[in-house]
Order: sequence, then C-alpha cells, then structure tokens
Amino acid sequence: IWITMATLAAAAGLLRSTCPEAHILVVGRGAKEPWLRAEALRAGLDNISLLPYQPRSALADSLAACDVAVVSLAPGMVGVSVPSRLYNVMAAGRPVIAVADDRSEVALVVREERIGWVVPPGDAPALARAIIDASRNRPQLRAMGERARLAAERLYSRERVRSVWQSFVAETTADSEGRA
Repeated sequence: IWITMATLAAAAGLLRSTCPEAHILVVGRGAKEPWLRAEALRAGLDNISLLPYQPRSALADSLAACDVAVVSLAPGMVGVSVPSRLYNVMAAGRPVIAVADDRSEVALVVREERIGWVVPPGDAPALARAIIDASRNRPQLRAMGERARLAAERLYSRERVRSVWQSFVAETTADSEGRA
C-alpha cells in the first residue's frame, strides 16, 4: 500500500536520530517494494531491511523475528476488509501497530484486546512514536504479546470460528424453516 510504504520510510527517517536501536524489517514483495528500496537507498535509511517473499512454511520464523508487527489498512476500507495477517501476528504472540482508520475492525481489535497501538494512515510521526514506545517498554510489549496470543486462541481459533459458523447456520436454518 503506497501510503504505508511512504509513511514507513518517513518514520524510519525520524527514528534514525530519535531511536537508533529501532530497525524495520519488511518481508515480501509488493508493487511498492522497488520504490521503498530506492527511497531507503536515496535517504540513507540503513534502519530498513527488505527481505523477499517467504514461503508460508517460514511464517512463524518471520513473525518471531519481530518485536512488534505493523498491520496496515488503506484509508476508506472501514467495514470492507480486515487484513488476515492481523490474526497471524496475534497467534504468534506479537503486539501490533495498526496503521488504520480509528473506526476499522483492526483498530477496534487492537484497542479492545490492548495489544498495541493505533496510528492514523499517513502519520509518520505517530508511527515513529509508537515504535519508540514499543522499543522502550519491553514489559509492556511482552504483556501485549501475551494478550494477543490469548485473544487469538479465545476469539479466532479454528474451533471457535467453526462453532460460531455452525450456530449461525443452525439459527438461519431454523428461521427459514419457521417461516415456511
């Protein structure tokens, strides 16, 4: 997503002096990857590393490599989409920095479960502040990660989703049979 890549690059620039220990790892190839690579080189952003797409079998390793994951949602997608990587990040027990509209499902989950930060799309200073907060408060980060894992198990496990779906189908079937 263009806005996220530009925001990420701008935040990396801010972090070079304010939080030199922070490092941004981008995994995967997208349409804007060449732009981000060129921007990092142009601006001397040695605090960004880009790795190619990793196979699904390496997902756990990729997620274990981060202290906090950025999950973004394009502006205007409220009520339309939830990035599935949110659930992978939560299942891995990692906190989330949600770069998303405040009313989005991603933002709601992050706030309700107290598993990270919500940053408005395009707000590089806010993203940098969230990364600084994450890097300087390890106990809080650990607690958020634990809550993320517990929420993933409680709310989004295969068994939970199957149960909710079965209840929905049973109720829908009962309602339609009652109307016949």
